[in-house]
Amino acid sequence: MNSMGNTLVQTVAGHLVSVYHGHGLEFFQFELELLINRILESTDYDSSALSSILFRLGMKILEKMDLSEHEFDCHCLAIIHNINAGKGVMEKCIRFRKVILSCLSQKDSNTKLAVRTRNYLKNCTLDQLKALNTEILADSLSVSRSYLSRCCHRFFGYTLSEMITSERIKRAFDLLGNRETDYKVWQVAEMVGYQNIHVFRKVFKQYSGLDPGRVRQLEHDQTGGRL
Repeated sequence: MNSMGNTLVQTVAGHLVSVYHGHGLEFFQFELELLINRILESTDYDSSALSSILFRLGMKILEKMDLSEHEFDCHCLAIIHNINAGKGVMEKCIRFRKVILSCLSQKDSNTKLAVRTRNYLKNCTLDQLKALNTEILADSLSVSRSYLSRCCHRFFGYTLSEMITSERIKRAFDLLGNRETDYKVWQVAEMVGYQNIHVFRKVFKQYSGLDPGRVRQLEHDQTGGRL
C-alpha cells in the first residue's frame, strides 16, 4: 500500500470519476465501497501512509470534477479535516467515504437545481415571465438568489438575469413569428416584460441578431397578413 504512487492514485481517481460521469452517483458509491473494502482487507496500510493516499486520491477526484475554485477549496478542507480526524485505518476510510459522497451529492443537487431553473423558465406562463426577476425566480425555487446564481452560472455559464432575458427574447421571437397572431412589436415587448420599446429592440437584436420589426415583417411577407 505504501508503494501506491501518484500514477496509480490518478488512475484510480480517473476510473471512479469515469464511473460517476457514465453511470451516476450510485455506481460511483459501489466502486468506492469496493476500493475501501480492499483497503480494509489489506495489512499493508499504516495510519500515516493511508492518510497520504486518501488525501491524494481525494484531490485527484476533485480535480477531475470540474468544480469552481471555491467549491474545490471547500471540499479539500473537508477531506483534510475528516482524514485527520479519523483514528485508525477503518475510521479514516469511513470518514473519507462519507466526505467524498457528500461532495458528489452536493454536486448532483446543484446540477438538479440548475436544470429545475431552466425548466421553470421554459414552462412558466407569460404573466409569470413578465413579472419575473432574479429574486422572484429564487423564491419560486425555494433557494437563495446567490446560491441559485452560482449553481446556474456553474452549470450553464450564464447569470440568472441572462437566463431570464434569453427566455423573454425566445418567447418574443415565437410571438412575432406566429402566423395566427397579429401582435404589434410594442405589444409583444410588454407581454414578455419590457415597458420600454427601445430597450426591447436593443436586447432583442443583441440576442437574436434581428430587429423585432424585421421578424414581424418577414412573417407578414410570407403570409400576406396584416402587421
